This record gives sequence, C-alpha cells and structure tokens, in this order.
Amino acid sequence: MKKCSGCKKQKDENEFSVCKAHSDSLASNCKPCAAAYGKTWRADNAEKIRADKKTYRQNNLVHARNKAKLWKRDNAEKVKLLRQPYLDRTVEKRRAQAAINEIKNKESNLIRHRQHKKDNPARYASMCRLRQARKLQATPVWADVGMIRAFYELSAFCTELTGEQHHVDHVIPLQGKLVCGLHVHNNLQVITENENLMKGRKYGA
Repeated sequence: MKKCSGCKKQKDENEFSVCKAHSDSLASNCKPCAAAYGKTWRADNAEKIRADKKTYRQNNLVHARNKAKLWKRDNAEKVKLLRQPYLDRTVEKRRAQAAINEIKNKESNLIRHRQHKKDNPARYASMCRLRQARKLQATPVWADVGMIRAFYELSAFCTELTGEQHHVDHVIPLQGKLVCGLHVHNNLQVITENENLMKGRKYGA
C-alpha cells in the first residue's frame, strides 16, 4: 500500500506510526493512509463484506427493505440512471415475458379488469369522454368518415368471426410520448385485444 512521506512503517505492515505530515488528529494513521488502508482491506475482503451484508439483511429484513425504499425515493434520478442500462439490455426479453404472461393470465386479467371497471364507473366514464374529445380534436376536416367507420365494422366482424375481441388501434397513438397521430383511416388498424393492450401507446404494431 502506498503511504505518504510522513508515515513510517512499523513491524506489522498494516500498522503505521503517527503521520508527521498530516498529524491532524490523535489517530494512529493520517486520513489519507487510513482511507487507502480501508480501500485495500475492502478489496481483499469483498466476499466477507457481501456475506456479512447478506446475513444482516436476512436478520433485519423489514428494516433493510424500508431503508432501501427510502434511499430509492431520495435518489430517484440516480436509480433511474443506474436501472436504464438493464432496461435497454433486457427490453426484448421483458416484452416476450409480458406476452407470455398476458396469454397465461388472460382470463384472470379480464375478470380483474371487468371488476375494476365495475368498481370505478366514474373513472372509466371520464376516460371514455376524454378519449372521445381527443378523437374529435385529432380528426381533421378532410378525414374520410366512411373509411374510418369501415375499420370499426371490420373490427366487429373479426370479433364475431373468431370469437376473440378485436380493437381498432391507432398506428401512431393520438397521445404518444414522442409523436401524436391523427384519427384518420390510414392511421388505423384492426388488431386483437391482447395485441392492443400490449402495444399501449407505443408507435407501430
């Protein structure tokens, strides 16, 4: 370990005499040397530190979780930056898993959604009115109303023919994160309910 010029080596390599160059306390080491020693010790005992931390978390699970929760809340921006590389690296894997979960839990999700809609009628009525208003604002005067109606008729026909619920989806969402589309026939597509729920407000099919 590299020492400052004021630290003299004693019999034990990990012990130092009082540093004459930085003797700002009664400690046996000066602050720079103590910091260097601590860094070296932590590097040499990384496994022991991890094991001790794991044991502490297991024995103090509630306290550790609350502490982690508070730290994440107070460092939201830092957490976001640290998590972003993982999200970018696993985006395809998470999408595939979400699709599997959606199919696997289709019935339970549908039941839960219906119950939530039943328990919150005012919220869903408000959402419906808001979506209708957005459609009106996003429908230009030159829009082909007949062609738009045809997509909804096709959606109803596909639902009746296959027995699976179909939706009319906006390829470019009316309120996307980066770009907003129009309520016109060449921005519409008919897809299944599951596909529409998975797509959300993302751009594209």
